[in-house]
Amino acid sequence: MDPPMPTQPGAVLTSSPFGPFDPFAPCDLPGRFARIIDAEPVEIDAELEQVWKIMTGFDRYPEWNPMNRFFRLDAEARPGDTVTFGPVWGPYDLSEGAPLPEAGFTQNETLTVWEENCCLAYAVISRAFNAERVQHISRLENGKTRYHTFERTSGLLSPVVRKLYARRILEGFDANGLALKRRAESADRDRRVQI
Repeated sequence: MDPPMPTQPGAVLTSSPFGPFDPFAPCDLPGRFARIIDAEPVEIDAELEQVWKIMTGFDRYPEWNPMNRFFRLDAEARPGDTVTFGPVWGPYDLSEGAPLPEAGFTQNETLTVWEENCCLAYAVISRAFNAERVQHISRLENGKTRYHTFERTSGLLSPVVRKLYARRILEGFDANGLALKRRAESADRDRRVQI
């Protein structure tokens, strides 16, 4: 029997620095004080490929993404290369047409997973603190797409970081998921009208 595809339950993806994990039942990162900051999955009424195209259409993030106001690959889309992005830690006005905030700061991290039409992950990797944000999509039986994002943390500083920022991180993940849903469903409706 073939192993499950990375977009099906029971699948295993590999994070370049942290090893294998099941995106449907994420495990802790190696190290002390490991925990997961886990957002509720979002069901998106759009094709998986469309959702992936929006997730990785980094040039268009300023148009729709309330959490990461800009995002760029510093080299190739492959684990080990770096990414640069501009996060915002709220507050988020999720009403239609509300202006999006400016980036709060610039962050550089390492791309840890890039699985086409499946998973994008990147991380802070250090001796005292590791944090890997995972964004995973999968096709549901009803043809819709499941988007799930979570952050795996470990290291001596991780309890402090979670205490100070976990609520803001979850709010950002929720805002990002809702904005991705709106963008993908709108793009999918527009595409269907054109066909």
